Amino acid sequence: MAWIKVEHNLATKVEVFQLCRLLQIKNVEAVGHLVNFWIWADQNSEDGQMIGDLSMIDAITMEGFGKALTEVNWLTEDGNQIIIPNFLLHNGSSAKRRATTAQRVANFRKKKTLHPPCNPSSVSIELLEKIREDKKRNTNNIVDLWNETNQGKLPKVQAVSAKRKTLIAKILKTFTDEDIKKVFEKVQMIPFMTGDNERKWVASFDYVMREDSFIKILEGGWDSQIKPIRKEWELK
Repeated sequence: MAWIKVEHNLATKVEVFQLCRLLQIKNVEAVGHLVNFWIWADQNSEDGQMIGDLSMIDAITMEGFGKALTEVNWLTEDGNQIIIPNFLLHNGSSAKRRATTAQRVANFRKKKTLHPPCNPSSVSIELLEKIREDKKRNTNNIVDLWNETNQGKLPKVQAVSAKRKTLIAKILKTFTDEDIKKVFEKVQMIPFMTGDNERKWVASFDYVMREDSFIKILEGGWDSQIKPIRKEWELK
């Protein structure tokens, strides 16, 4: 179900009062126009950037609303583009992911906790093996696995930043090597993530390693779009 994020204190924000003053309207009208505007933006943009001009916004709100948004710094124009600053922080797919990720991650971890090893006699051995394995699992291993799994459709990792180390550490804390390998292989078979979309966007290592993205891929959220990679000998 489609939805947008609206803060409880929206009607009392300074920018909303400024919109009311500029347009000579009431707070409730300004909020209504803002909601219509954000719904439209959510339906037509993934990152808050759209081809067009302020007249498009006026058409779905009221005359002068687009200009007023630029006056309060909630909208900017750049050539033939209109841009919503901090769109990904408040609305769009990333904001929705942040709003739901905590619960999804908690559910995933709870699910794993409910299925511990069932053979008591093997616990100590399995624990020792896990400790040894964890010592081998590090940032470079995961980067190498990504680059080796890559079929040339996605950008390879050339450098490991502090941000990437944090992403990797978080994934290693919750998921197994098999989980990681499965996700890396799945990404190669999802057309949307390999550039088959209007913007020619491709999934980066950073995107895949975000916990919410990782879980969605692992749990089959994109499985309906998967197209198996055919080997060369299969094409002959």
